[in-house]
Amino acid sequence: MSKEQFLLQRVDNNEIKIANEVYSCRLSPFDADLQKVGQYLTQAILLEVSTHPKPGLVTRLSNGAHKDMSIFTFMMSSAVLSKAFNDLQDIGQAHRGTLAELFCKLRSYGVGAEAELLRVTKGVNTQRGILFAGGIVSAVSGYAMNMGLSRDALLPLIKEMAAGLVARELKNLDHAAMTAGEKLYYKYGITGIRGEVENGFPSVVNYG
Repeated sequence: MSKEQFLLQRVDNNEIKIANEVYSCRLSPFDADLQKVGQYLTQAILLEVSTHPKPGLVTRLSNGAHKDMSIFTFMMSSAVLSKAFNDLQDIGQAHRGTLAELFCKLRSYGVGAEAELLRVTKGVNTQRGILFAGGIVSAVSGYAMNMGLSRDALLPLIKEMAAGLVARELKNLDHAAMTAGEKLYYKYGITGIRGEVENGFPSVVNYG
């Protein structure tokens, strides 16, 4: 066995060990504490970027198909996201108006959080999608706590808040300033993260 093969085998063994440890600590249906949603989301994004292999994507051992980002840019932006998740949960918990009004507050906060994310990554878009999706989950979890609701209310509340989102934001795009996700919608009709949110995260519910 070559030195390289030996090292790869050690990496594989370590990956299995880590995966087993994470699996043993998985949440039961009774562990989904709404107060810890920000913590759960932060753990999720750190575990996701560390997972290897993921073809074409950044991992802790590879930059995948990306030349402008690495695990270090993800770590920098993850710190911004962790704060955003907790801030938005507080905003949701303090909110006393409608879900539509809460969504406006989220968007206002998100502008600043996105600017900070791009600042720490030197302009590289690592995790704007999860800032949007995770921010909504965080805020709605806070809102649900404020209303005395359980975790079962999260997805229905998210769907209610995001109703019509795709039509409002993707039907009349500025072609000169489209993001990668918006280009996919324009070319193929793929609704991306907006569609996931508006439909209550069907990929998570049905497949995740």
